[in-house]
Amino acid sequence: MAASGTSWADLERELDHWRRAGRRASLWWRDDDAHQRNDAFIRLAALAAQHRVALMCAVVPVWLARSDGERGTVPLRPEPMVTYVQHGLAHVNHEPQGTRGAEFGGSRSEEALRDDLVAGGRLIADRLQDALAVFVPPWNRADDRLAGVLARADYIGLSMAGPRAAPEAAPGVKLANVHADIIDWRAGRVFRGEGRVLGTVVEHLAARRTGALDAEEATGIMSHHLAHDAGCWAFLERFLELTAGHEAVVWRSAQDLFGARKLGQTGSGA
Repeated sequence: MAASGTSWADLERELDHWRRAGRRASLWWRDDDAHQRNDAFIRLAALAAQHRVALMCAVVPVWLARSDGERGTVPLRPEPMVTYVQHGLAHVNHEPQGTRGAEFGGSRSEEALRDDLVAGGRLIADRLQDALAVFVPPWNRADDRLAGVLARADYIGLSMAGPRAAPEAAPGVKLANVHADIIDWRAGRVFRGEGRVLGTVVEHLAARRTGALDAEEATGIMSHHLAHDAGCWAFLERFLELTAGHEAVVWRSAQDLFGARKLGQTGSGA
C-alpha cells in the first residue's frame, strides 16, 4: 500500500531520479463516465487544454444516447487534447448480489459480452466520429474472455486498473491501465488526499524505474469529473502544473498508448 504521507517534494525527487538516469517518466490521464458537456466536463477539458496534457475520456454509450434527447443538455463535441473511448454499454451491474459489480463480468455469456460491446460501440460511433476503438469496463472489472471478444471485434485497446501483467490483453489489443484514483469511493466520493494519491504515483514510478514493474507502462491517473470535489480539482491543477513543466516527464496520449483506429472502423462480427 502506498505511503499516505508522500509529499510533492517526494514526487519531485522521484522525477529527478529519472532525469539523472537520462530517462523520461511517462504519465497518462483517463477520466470516466463522460456523456454530456456539462460544467464539470467543460472544466476538465479546459484543464487539459491549459496544460497541454492529453486526456482520454471514457464515454458511457447509453448515457450519451440518452443525453441527446434531453432538453437543456449539451452534447459532447471535439475538444483540444481530449480523446473519447467506450466505457461499457449502460454502466449497470450484471453480477449476483453480494459479489463485486461488473457489467462485463463472469456471470454473463460470451455472446452477451459481444452483443453489448458492439451495441455500445455503435452508439458512440454514431455520435462521436473520432472515438478510438478502446474499451474501458465499468468498475475496471471484466471477465478474462472479454480480451478475445475485443480482438475479434477489431478493438485496439483495453484499460483497467493496476499494474498490467503484459503489454497486450490479447493479440492486437494493447493494455494500458490507470494506477492512481484521485477519489475515495468508500469514504463517500471525496478526494482521496494528496499524500495517498502521490504515494501511489511515486510507488509506481519507482517500481518502473527499478525494474520491479513493467517500465514501459505509463503511470495512469484516474479521475471522474462528475464526482469531483474541491480537493480533486485542486490536486489535478497542481499535479498537471508540476509534471507538465518537468523535463523528466512525458505525458502520453491515447493514440500513443493504443493506436489510431476509430470505433467506426471496427468489425461487427466479434
